[in-house]
Amino acid sequence: MIDKIQWAKSMLQATNLKTIIGLFLTFGAIIIIWKLPHFLSLSNTPAVRELSTVAQCDLTKGACYAKLDEVEIALSIEPKSFSSLKPLHFTAEINGLDATEAILDLQGKEMYMGINQTSLTLAPDTRVWSGVTELAVCTTGSMIWQASIIARENDQTTPIKATFEFVAQ
Repeated sequence: MIDKIQWAKSMLQATNLKTIIGLFLTFGAIIIIWKLPHFLSLSNTPAVRELSTVAQCDLTKGACYAKLDEVEIALSIEPKSFSSLKPLHFTAEINGLDATEAILDLQGKEMYMGINQTSLTLAPDTRVWSGVTELAVCTTGSMIWQASIIARENDQTTPIKATFEFVAQ
């Protein structure tokens, strides 16, 4: 009789232990599933340091500036009349950062216009990067564009980004 009671107690303890372990595993799985997207996005997307535009600017009249701490980017576009499907020459002068890479990213502000990224080329012995691209056709006639210059010193540094707006036909 005592053997049966001891056996029943040991079975009850084993069942309680299995239940507790099952609860911990379930709770752990829920936490992993809940936090996994956050951890994946941190590993795949580097942080970007955003520069602020210095003042209200008009790229049809000249260069626009953005600054963060010691880093400053000046962007200009030629010709000064911006039209779809016509070559535009973008020039970015990057000071306060020994950039090893610079990219121009063009996006429609209020409408997705596809991916339009251009690697900029550094002029020898300067801090001036340039490239040529075209704006996609907009069926609404006039559109606000955002030109972002994204630069970094090397693969290990956090990229910087300066965004400038302009209107094109």
